[in-house]
Amino acid sequence: MGPSKPVSLTGAGKSYAVPKLVKDGSNWITWKSQTLATLAASHGVMRHIEGTAQTPPNIPTIPTRHPLTEYKETKIENAEKWWDDYYQHEAMVKAQVFTTIPEALLIEVQKLTTAKEVWDAICVKHEGKALTVKVDICQCMYEQKCNDESQVRMHLKSLLCMQEQLASMGVALTDLDLVTVILGSLPKSYHPLINAISMSSAHVKVTLEPTKVVKSLIDEFECLSNEECQLKSAENTLAAAGTHGKSHGKGGPKTEYTDTECWKCRKKGHICNNCHSKKTKKDGKDGEAGKAKDSANAAAGGEEFTFTMTFTGTTLTQTNKLLSKSEIDVYDSGASAHMSPTQS
Repeated sequence: MGPSKPVSLTGAGKSYAVPKLVKDGSNWITWKSQTLATLAASHGVMRHIEGTAQTPPNIPTIPTRHPLTEYKETKIENAEKWWDDYYQHEAMVKAQVFTTIPEALLIEVQKLTTAKEVWDAICVKHEGKALTVKVDICQCMYEQKCNDESQVRMHLKSLLCMQEQLASMGVALTDLDLVTVILGSLPKSYHPLINAISMSSAHVKVTLEPTKVVKSLIDEFECLSNEECQLKSAENTLAAAGTHGKSHGKGGPKTEYTDTECWKCRKKGHICNNCHSKKTKKDGKDGEAGKAKDSANAAAGGEEFTFTMTFTGTTLTQTNKLLSKSEIDVYDSGASAHMSPTQS
């Protein structure tokens, strides 16, 4: 759970925004630093947190019928002004703290008298949690893994934010540890770049700086993103071109052959591939051969054939004579010519 919306405090003509303290105290270090900096911007307020602000003396009381001298009147006015300033500064600290802490914590500290008592109670409650928060952040950084190439930029930003939190607590990772965490949490597609960075640092014998490493990784991320966008654009273009071609093939504009003559039927307006005529206009033997060929093809392409066989004499009972000396005529009704062994 992250911090709530920042709360603005206006003082001396300036406005300051401080994130609200989270219930688990995970942002305690940053909240404490920002709250102290905001209160320090107002003159004389920090003394009330430190406990060095002096409590003003009681306002002198004058009997009702007793005449006021100029000296006594000035003394009373100064005492009242002192008390007004003191209560205003106390209220300013409490207002800043009360509006940026959880309600459960507010119930605990709202009955305390001074601003210092309120501040000390909050510090005692959260200072013990600081070590736990540090351990949790460090563990989270070492367990971070980015498997999605499109989220590398956000992943790097998250690691740098956690490093800043540790730095505010005074326990930031060293440059070498931070670089190790960053490089070890990247997708496999970044391994060539990681190897190049490691080899270059070993060759030059220079310690890797997190800022430069992060810059190189962001440049690689942008390069890969641009390549992916170009690839998707090319795929979309090819897909659109294929769809356009199909539309022209089916219902799109057709090519006109007004002056083109078909070599098959000798007519104009189309080509032989689009010709609907199966006959040719050749004369003579070519024409007759074409007709005979068509008739033979028609007979051969069918599924049924008719044959007529004529036997003379006792051909079926002859076993010793050659069949070639017998008169046998075979006729194929679908053939272009008849064949007989008795005819040459």
